[in-house]
Amino acid sequence: MSFLFGGGGGAKPQFTGLAVQTSSSNVVIPIAMGENRGAPNIIWQGDFQSHAHSVGGKGGVTGKGGQTFTYSGSYELALCWGPIHGVGTVYKDKDLTTLSALGMSLFTGTVPQSPWGYLTTNHPSEALGYAGIAVAAVANYDLGSSNALSQHSFEIQGQLWNTASWTGGNDADIALGIEGYLTDPTWGAGFDTSFIDSTSLLSTSAATTTGDNALQTYCRAMGWGFSPVLAQQTTAADTLKRWCDLFNTAPLWTGYALRFLPYCTETITANGVTYLPSFPVRYTLTDGDFIGDNSADPIRFDRADPKDCKNQLTITIANKANQYNDLPVMWEDLALIDQYGVQPDSTVEAKEITSATMAQEMVALMGQRNAYIRNRFACKLGPNFVRLEIGDIIIANDPVLGVLTLMVDEITENEDDTFDIIPVEWQPSTTLAPTIPTQSVSGTNVNTGVAASAVNPPIIFDPPSSLAGASAQVWVAVSGGDGTTADPLWGGCNVWLSTDNSTYTEIGTINQPARMGKLTASLASYGGTNPDTGHTLAIDLGMSAGQIISASSAGDAAAGANLCYLGGEFLSPQTVTPTGTYAFNCTNLYRALYGSTAGSHSSGAAIARLDQAIFKYALPAAYIGQTLYLKFQSFNVYGGGLQDLATCTAYTYTPTGGGYGTGSGGVPATPTGLSGATGGA
Repeated sequence: MSFLFGGGGGAKPQFTGLAVQTSSSNVVIPIAMGENRGAPNIIWQGDFQSHAHSVGGKGGVTGKGGQTFTYSGSYELALCWGPIHGVGTVYKDKDLTTLSALGMSLFTGTVPQSPWGYLTTNHPSEALGYAGIAVAAVANYDLGSSNALSQHSFEIQGQLWNTASWTGGNDADIALGIEGYLTDPTWGAGFDTSFIDSTSLLSTSAATTTGDNALQTYCRAMGWGFSPVLAQQTTAADTLKRWCDLFNTAPLWTGYALRFLPYCTETITANGVTYLPSFPVRYTLTDGDFIGDNSADPIRFDRADPKDCKNQLTITIANKANQYNDLPVMWEDLALIDQYGVQPDSTVEAKEITSATMAQEMVALMGQRNAYIRNRFACKLGPNFVRLEIGDIIIANDPVLGVLTLMVDEITENEDDTFDIIPVEWQPSTTLAPTIPTQSVSGTNVNTGVAASAVNPPIIFDPPSSLAGASAQVWVAVSGGDGTTADPLWGGCNVWLSTDNSTYTEIGTINQPARMGKLTASLASYGGTNPDTGHTLAIDLGMSAGQIISASSAGDAAAGANLCYLGGEFLSPQTVTPTGTYAFNCTNLYRALYGSTAGSHSSGAAIARLDQAIFKYALPAAYIGQTLYLKFQSFNVYGGGLQDLATCTAYTYTPTGGGYGTGSGGVPATPTGLSGATGGA
């Protein structure tokens, strides 16, 4: 199954076509059951387009500007055999999103299946229905600055989705999955249903009352399910054997039917069913029942040295709690390790298991069987034992070895109608579910594509020439939130400008929130000399999670160390006293700085602390007196979750050109005693 690798380079040179993807026509179509993550294969792509964008100078400083390009294309992505239930999360690179958010349509893989309407209209000769295959399709998909589709994978809600509802994870019923894998006429192994011992695979009506010993009943009572995504070619026998090992079950071919035997010897009642173990003793044997040389013991055995037995086993699962990333789950026998050292077994790939708790039970049962069932035996029996089957329990009375309880593991029929039997020692204790509690897997899922909040209403103003310098500027205080509370995931925004509210040009990027907020009480006008000791500036900076501290000295405050902009007035408090998490009372106010007026300001008025977070745009002379439209396109702290520019609010502002030579407003005078700022909060 091919993964989709991101491709392409920067915006220059301009791309002229879609990059070639690792799409293949000879890969297997995955089989998906339950709910797991899978990667698609591109089965159609086209309609590549480039889109030119004009760009202004960086950081609001005009430069020569230029042109960049973004790209789009249309795709059909094959997911797996259908029909599927649906698609949950879509993983786009490191972003977590949905089909609808990406504008994708889903065809679940019905038979028949209608072609994608976009192709029917625009490329009728290429419009195929792909009956029986689940397909995600998208037209004119935004590729950003690359000419290739980035890496995508999908949380596939496959066949038999949530049929194992007792797991709480939308898994498939294990027995139904095995039955479909063996017998489905489309994607199954072609196994004849008459060759399956259905009562050993599927629950009977007694499962919910008196109980039975079917695999389906056992797995439900254990709370097990699975979610395989089979994307590699393997033999059905190997896959079935691996599944049965995970589910603590023996698949047995009796010569006329495939039978399933859970190893569990404990009665389990849970999830509405009762599992009743059934291990009747088929025969009790003595020396006279065995065929062999009288000079040798009729029962031969191969005893494994405990130091050679595997005492550590790891299985690797797809951990749903962490975006289906690989998680190793280990079992080990500390007593054996203390005696003989670590003897690790080969790691088992079990990506169809998505629950760490379920995996811990499975790996413990597998490990116990490997570590504790050490002895294999061999004997020969006559034709009168023809009813003996794999999985049967026999009691062998041997004068040398004593009484042995054995389970038949292999049977070979000879030409003389005798049978070579390979039994193993039967230890019911190895079939019990582990009771040792395990620590749950911890960790935090990071969604780098989480949607970014819109900006708080920005504060836009013309600074005087004593702040802006020789050329006119427009300054903007911007932060992210809901107008009252800051969004901790807001990472900044791209700033776009237009003179007609139609065609926008990007003029810069803001990468940190301004310290901005609102007055919580009115501030009266002031006509006296600085500092103003009779009034208190009460502010709340919660919308930006901002902080402000006292200036080091009266001189620093007078020099604008705590310079703030409030409704046309520039002021700088000396003493700042916290009154809440983001609330402050500011006193000893140096007001009417930079030629402004110490007017009155009502409660709720917007205020901004002026520092390096303020966005500064060098204003072209032609824009003075003209209505400008500004949009602030937010992104999150990971650089993703970019807002759609079309949904961003357009804020209007008409610059006066104050402080720009002989422009409107002239050049304000510098306040008496004002010098360069020496520090501040």
